[in-house]
Amino acid sequence: MNNIICGVLKKKRKFYFTFDADSNILTIQPPKMSMFPSFIPEDDFDDFSLSKERMNISGETNNRNYIEFIDVKFSSIGRGCFQAWVPAYVIGKANALSSIPKPTSIKSMSFKGECIDRFMTSKCTVSDKWDYNNNKLQVNIDYGKDKIKKFKYKDLDFSLVPGWTMISAQKDAKSLLTMQTSLNIKSDKNMNIKTIIGLYRKVEKLFSFICYRQHVKFDSIILTQVEPVIFDKEPRDTAINFELHISSDDNKYDLPKVGKHMTLGDYVDNIPTLIKSLNEDDHMLLSFPDNSLKVNIIDNNKYICISSAFESEFDLLYPNFKSNKNKNYKTAKISTIKFLSEQAKNKENNSQTRKYYNDFAKYIGDFEGRLEEQIAHIFQLYSYIVEPERKYYKNEYPEINFDNASLAKAFADKRNNLSHGSKLEKFKTLEVASYIIVRKINYAMILERSGFNNKQIQKIINQIF
Repeated sequence: MNNIICGVLKKKRKFYFTFDADSNILTIQPPKMSMFPSFIPEDDFDDFSLSKERMNISGETNNRNYIEFIDVKFSSIGRGCFQAWVPAYVIGKANALSSIPKPTSIKSMSFKGECIDRFMTSKCTVSDKWDYNNNKLQVNIDYGKDKIKKFKYKDLDFSLVPGWTMISAQKDAKSLLTMQTSLNIKSDKNMNIKTIIGLYRKVEKLFSFICYRQHVKFDSIILTQVEPVIFDKEPRDTAINFELHISSDDNKYDLPKVGKHMTLGDYVDNIPTLIKSLNEDDHMLLSFPDNSLKVNIIDNNKYICISSAFESEFDLLYPNFKSNKNKNYKTAKISTIKFLSEQAKNKENNSQTRKYYNDFAKYIGDFEGRLEEQIAHIFQLYSYIVEPERKYYKNEYPEINFDNASLAKAFADKRNNLSHGSKLEKFKTLEVASYIIVRKINYAMILERSGFNNKQIQKIINQIF
């Protein structure tokens, strides 16, 4: 009960709200309880449709802080009251200004969290040599790899800023210092809440990929805008801060062990392209585990997710795979698409028939070989990932053939059986081996598309897996 926020929402008339920040449940009620099960949305919330659409809704807390609830969808709980689960909210940190600042012109955004510290990988030590005259502790920091790292993504300036925190005196002096890196993002243009949420999703995707997790959490996300504030009758540009809070579901999320994740190293120039690559593929992160317990568990759903991620990434990396390999295939494909497209425009065909031709032309246009062919091809390209796994399984199961064709067929057959609900049998050794290899190659394909070379990819794959 200690994390309850109360306040007022003002639309055409005033409404009170109570927000439980622990359960992320928002409740709103009118000043007087209605005799009716609900009120008319048009009268109270302008053009918002409470029953059908998600919305952002803002107000003022009892402490005079601005608050905005993001992407909420209300349900009636009777007597004119409504309730919603809040995916995210923004709350102001300035309550002594009039009028209360609103986050309409955000210029910068700052993230802190262990996932960022892991990526930065600070190297620092505290010596046990004391300066007895001044009673000071000598701190030695290996600063060579810990300087501020900067890169640019579109019109945004990113900087990873390392920091250190002295915790408390302990016997082991080397544990006195802990790292706290901040990721700062600055924009020349004003950013509103919609832009901020889009940017948050890109950053969360980046660090989920870095840590090989479906989701990551941040300790704090601070938004800053500059506003003129009157001091002694003179306006001064003053930084106004807001906190962005993102809700999470009940799943257990964690980070991998220290070192079992991607680290910044010398890859800072590749990060902008990596952000872009991750933003183009919605399937990849769905195939990642939630936590350490699920990393090495294989089930039907994960098999389908790994397959979907592979197909999505393969199409992005090799859009003309079969056409480039086989000229006859390319000629036949072009001729087929041409015929279907002509029929789709032929007015002698009725509208439904033309639609069928058009849809089929699009399907043929996207078709670049069977899954089995794609996997066998990619196993040749990433032999430095495949061979160590093949060697391990050959030693463990000498009676089974682990060549590329057998592995590719096993994976494709299993995926098809799961997709169509047929032959739902327990996993066989070839299916498990191919799954483990494809999982690594999925990660490698994203890195390749982001400009990493084979040596860098192999090093990162060995770190994570």
